[in-house]
Amino acid sequence: MRGHWTAPGASLTRPASLRSEGGEWVVGVDPDPLEDAPHGADVEAGHSQAARAGDAGNEARAAADDVRVSSRLASIPRRLEFPGGGCFSTLDNDAVDQLLGRRGESGEASLVDRLERRWAWALVAVAALPVCLWLLFTVGLPIVAHPLANAIPERAVDTLDDAVLTLLEEQLLEPTELSLDQMLQAEAQVDRLGLNDRVDLVFHGGGDIGANALALPGGTVVFTDELVELLETDDELAAVLAHEAGHVAEKHSLRNLVQSVGAVAVLGWIFGDLSFVTDLALVSVPAVLQQLSYTRRFEREADAYAHRLLEEHGIPAACLSTALSKLVEQARGPVSELPSILQTHPGLEERIAASGDGPACGE
Repeated sequence: MRGHWTAPGASLTRPASLRSEGGEWVVGVDPDPLEDAPHGADVEAGHSQAARAGDAGNEARAAADDVRVSSRLASIPRRLEFPGGGCFSTLDNDAVDQLLGRRGESGEASLVDRLERRWAWALVAVAALPVCLWLLFTVGLPIVAHPLANAIPERAVDTLDDAVLTLLEEQLLEPTELSLDQMLQAEAQVDRLGLNDRVDLVFHGGGDIGANALALPGGTVVFTDELVELLETDDELAAVLAHEAGHVAEKHSLRNLVQSVGAVAVLGWIFGDLSFVTDLALVSVPAVLQQLSYTRRFEREADAYAHRLLEEHGIPAACLSTALSKLVEQARGPVSELPSILQTHPGLEERIAASGDGPACGE
């Protein structure tokens, strides 16, 4: 059979042929017309001289049982790896299978090769891939994200928190213009809800994001000036703070990050390109804001946490719905322009119902 020979340690291939002689496989390398004289294609000897240089000069030979043969897969060249590092490659799959048969091995195509040759199975695989990926991203990754997020060291979380806040301050947020009284009014809610050891409240001008609240991975909660000015009562401020504290307690931003990195790693493995993992390296504002937006499940968890916390401190759970109603009325734009606290949230009616039959906000 015809193919190409790569000598041990060489990077260039030479046209060659392979034949069987008794219990040996012999490679005959075509002469190089640019060289003055032929030279041997040496193959290191194995045990009992399993492979040795041939007498013809441009030959390499080895015991048939010592040659490793790659599996058959469609039209991909077969590789016959000789002891010592030499390699013969060929597209003549049938001839290779015949040689394998002579040394007592099956020359049948592999399962992967047989499946690849059948269009029906190929179509099934193409159709199944999106379904499998959907199940992985919506079921598998969320399941593993929670324990992985809990396993991240606290020091690493604090470092990530500082890096995210610095990036937001440099590229998105503006210096606060709130009065001291306004900041003290909002900060008093941290102590009121018993969150002193879990939440660090900071204030910034919202800029493009307007009235908003952001919960960072390490417990920093950002209130924008616009949010503080919109929510007039202590109970409404406490309700929004309790909701953001729920995101911190449930590690939602960390779980988002783990899921995103996992999804990109899987896609990179499938398509052979991991370069876009850098999009998740928290080096841009869009990437950061993506990590700080949450699924409907996460929002329900944060709402439930807020309801419990508010009720424990004698604040009507309905105050969270009242605050969100004000945010919706103030935004009055498409979903993409809504505050992050509202994006992907369950419907407002559903959230009001979830607050129960307790007293209205302010009562």
